[in-house]
Amino acid sequence: MIDRIKKPRVGAYVAISLISIAFLTFSPMVSAQMMGGYQGQKPPSQSELQDETNMQNAGQAIYNNLQSGKTSCQKLTDNDYEKLGEYFMGLSAGSTENHVYWDNNIQQMMGDQGDTDVHIAWGKRGSGCQTNAAIPTNTPSFISGMMNDRLAGGDNGTMMYGYNNSSWNGMDTTLAALLAIAIVAGAYGWIHRSNPTRRTKTSATSRRK
Repeated sequence: MIDRIKKPRVGAYVAISLISIAFLTFSPMVSAQMMGGYQGQKPPSQSELQDETNMQNAGQAIYNNLQSGKTSCQKLTDNDYEKLGEYFMGLSAGSTENHVYWDNNIQQMMGDQGDTDVHIAWGKRGSGCQTNAAIPTNTPSFISGMMNDRLAGGDNGTMMYGYNNSSWNGMDTTLAALLAIAIVAGAYGWIHRSNPTRRTKTSATSRRK
């Protein structure tokens, strides 16, 4: 009787722990996707999508040349860094449409020059040319989070580029938190199973019933 009562209780703690890690792991990605909310915004036009694609392709070409040694950080201008930033942000956004939404939100918050400065900063950091480049004031927190700890030589070729910086580092913290929760839940269950006083009281209660 005691075991039947306690096992579901310990199982509940384990279930809560698993739900917590899933939520904490994926919530940064969801909040990044929904930065500022897309409600009320018009879908990007084909011309906007094409312009964004052209900028991203230009940034990718610069990055490839940088990696192959055809150019160097010393030769790059702010215009080049802006295109690099467009490329890196596009990878983080996951799609050109999302990238346009992100740009529109940044422009609404910081103006056109602010949007340009954000891309330049991301280009400098993501390329590895200036990993400590200043992030413009008032940059949306999830954008600055993606740039803040980015180092040269990262996995820039994946669609999860930006999340490597924020979500996956956050996952490390989440895993540590899950381990702590699991330890506490396990200790709690062990104490209750091995507590003779509680067992005696429970048995006495069961006999009275």
